[in-house]
Formats: sequence, structure tokens, C-alpha cells
Amino acid sequence: MKNMIDDNKDELKNTDLVQAPIGSQIALLENGSADVVMELEPSASIAESKGYHIVYSASNLSGSFAFTGITTTEGNAKNNKETVQKFVNAIQKAIDFIHSDINSTISIAQLLFPDIDKTVVANAVTRMVQGGTIPQNAGISSESWGNAVKIRHQIGDIKNIKQTEKAVDNSFAENSK
Repeated sequence: MKNMIDDNKDELKNTDLVQAPIGSQIALLENGSADVVMELEPSASIAESKGYHIVYSASNLSGSFAFTGITTTEGNAKNNKETVQKFVNAIQKAIDFIHSDINSTISIAQLLFPDIDKTVVANAVTRMVQGGTIPQNAGISSESWGNAVKIRHQIGDIKNIKQTEKAVDNSFAENSK
């Protein structure tokens, strides 16, 4: 958000950022503390079900982006290759399943979030799949990695940018079945 404001200073010159704990952004809208909030799913779909409007999608704005990942030590990856490979295989199977059977994926998500309206869960899953939030494979592309570390570098979270080849081991994803 800070990066977007900095890149669009003329249009967003009167913008103030308000930080809030994850899950409390809708309350900021409801109590008038914010005009716009940044939400993740399923909170974005919950807000939409309450009559709020989604005005942009981060996936459309930033393109391919390594938002999260699985990490381990080099030693663990080296000494437990079979276990790490099985883990990444399971991740890839889940990704393949999500993309091949969205209706079953929605049904599973509804079981995981029983307190959220089923239509809201279905909208959240559909938006994540269609928007590319759920990737096609378990590997991290150079573009995704580069976009993520570039922003973190700009806002001061990290001092040096490591190239994908030096920071990411895609060999397990490349060998996943």
C-alpha cells in the first residue's frame, strides 16, 4: 500500500495509512476510520456480502507475486530430500486438484469455514483461482520472486535483493509428481 501511494503521489496525496490487525479491516470501514481497506480472502468476500465493493485486486495490480511460501533450512532439504519431495508433491497435487475441480474445492473450503456463508466461501475460492492467487504450480517464478523482494526492498524490510536462483530452490517443485 505504501508503495502504491508513493508511486501515485498526485492522486493519493491526502492518503493516510492506518494499520490494523488481520481480520479487523471491515470494522475500520464500519466505524468510519477508513474509506478503503486492504483485505485478504475470505474477508474480502465477507465485506462484499455486506454491501462493500471491491475496487481493485492486488493480483491485477502487481502481477505475478510470491506472497507466501514454504521454507526450510538447506540442511533439512539436503538431509531429508525424500520427505521434502513428498511434501512438495502433496502441495502440487493440491494445486492441481484446485484447478481441475473448483466445485469440490469450494465444498472442501466450506467445510473448513463452517461459520462463513457458503456463497461467501464459494466467491472467495472462485476469486482466488480466477485471479491467480492460487498458482498453477508449486515453483516460484523469477517474476514472482522479483516483484515480492522489490517491494520489500523499497519499503526497507530487506537490505539486499537476492536473485531467485540464489534464494529459491525450485528443484523439488520441478520434480513434483
